[in-house]
Amino acid sequence: MLFYNKSIMLILFSQVSRFLKCFLNAISDVCTFIVLYICHNLLNTN
Repeated sequence: MLFYNKSIMLILFSQVSRFLKCFLNAISDVCTFIVLYICHNLLNTN
């Protein structure tokens, strides 16, 4: 029973870590886009 619970925890942990990785990648992409957009606007105003 203990081994069964441990395997479930490992599966959940891998799923959560995969989700977090995708989430962080999405956040970094959005931040990069925002920075590029701001720089583009600043260059256009000059």
